[in-house]
Amino acid sequence: MGTANSSSDEWIELYNDGGGDVNLDGWVLYAQDDTPTINLSGMIIAGSFFVLERTDDTSIPDISADLIYTGALLDGGEILILKNNNGNEIDKIDASEGWPAGNKTTKETMQKSGLGWVTAVGTPKAQNVSQQEEGEDSEEANDDENISTVLPTQYIPPEEWPKIKAYAGKDKTMIVGALGEFRGEGFGLGNEPLENARYLWNFGDGSTKEGQNVTHFYKYTGKYRVVLDVSSGGYSSLDIMEVTVVPNEVFISEIKTGPDSFIELENKSNREINISGWMFHLDFQKFIFPQNSFIKEKSFLVIPLSSAGFSIHQGKNIVELLYPGGFPADSFSYNGIISDGQSFSRSGEDSFITSETPGRKNEPPAVVSVQSKVAQTEYPKVQEYNQAKVVEIKDEETSLAGLGGEANIIATVGGSYVKSRKFFYILLSLGLIVVSSLGVFLIRRQREV
Repeated sequence: MGTANSSSDEWIELYNDGGGDVNLDGWVLYAQDDTPTINLSGMIIAGSFFVLERTDDTSIPDISADLIYTGALLDGGEILILKNNNGNEIDKIDASEGWPAGNKTTKETMQKSGLGWVTAVGTPKAQNVSQQEEGEDSEEANDDENISTVLPTQYIPPEEWPKIKAYAGKDKTMIVGALGEFRGEGFGLGNEPLENARYLWNFGDGSTKEGQNVTHFYKYTGKYRVVLDVSSGGYSSLDIMEVTVVPNEVFISEIKTGPDSFIELENKSNREINISGWMFHLDFQKFIFPQNSFIKEKSFLVIPLSSAGFSIHQGKNIVELLYPGGFPADSFSYNGIISDGQSFSRSGEDSFITSETPGRKNEPPAVVSVQSKVAQTEYPKVQEYNQAKVVEIKDEETSLAGLGGEANIIATVGGSYVKSRKFFYILLSLGLIVVSSLGVFLIRRQREV
């Protein structure tokens, strides 16, 4: 009969009073004059309702339509016919001489009650009102009337109509890039757990996923509004939770190159992190963490790569740690040739050669690295780490004698670089003295001759 908001807000409700679910695909509900003709689809659960709304899903507040149709019902009455996918007539309403019930002024609906139709406040996706039983002494009743009367009913506002319940879970905090689990629950009109319900998640970052228990990860930090939509039969319900996504504190802390290569991850956060689907990337190689891979809070995780067919060669390169989906979480640059028992360890954005410490805190650097390329000479650079010194010398113009255009020389630091430099000048001075003495000696001999 429309609503107070608009006479075009018409809706029709079907009910499945059978013992099994019914697939409505191929069914049709139509007026004898073909307007409207509604091709049905979807499933109507046993003992549940199926609501069709005209034009859009705004006719009934807080009730989701199961199907939208177009075409208006005639005010003077219609003959409505419901047929299944085999063309068999399932139900029929002959209101060719006018609708037997309903009130277009009060917008009360026409409801089937018992064998007749009654006028009452609408009960979409809920049981219709009960028909008044006529007593034997009801002589005032008009036998020619088809309109049945009903017991007085109290008006029930739409927000108090029977509803199912959805539960998305408590608000949670997640790490950017890490998979998080989302577990939904649905409860029926009697608070019983729903079976065969539909769960649709909207994660607030533009992505959705269907299923009662799903996983999802966020690419960026921030606060996200997660909405769970649970629907069953003709009922639906929403629940909202908030997810706070914080920065990632998992990074590559140590790498060993060569045949026995490994990569060590460190988790500095106070949370266990699900790293399923994360991956290492080097050149054309990838190592992907399998499902249900975790790294404990405040701990290290060492991955031996020889058995995975992933090798890290000596020299210079960059190993990337990637989130699921392939975008970067961290990267580790290394450059040099290591010996047995050594590895590349992380210190901020730099890496240094140290004694290998898989699964433990890295040791301070204790090596000298000399590199030769092409350009100009720079002054030596000394860095202090727990009273040990790392000296790096770059000669960008000329190659080291006998080493070619590019070389890496690694040696243990035994003493002070400054002392070595003084010793070099002493040797140079002694050499000049010897050369000068030899020259004076040769000049004197020549004069004697």
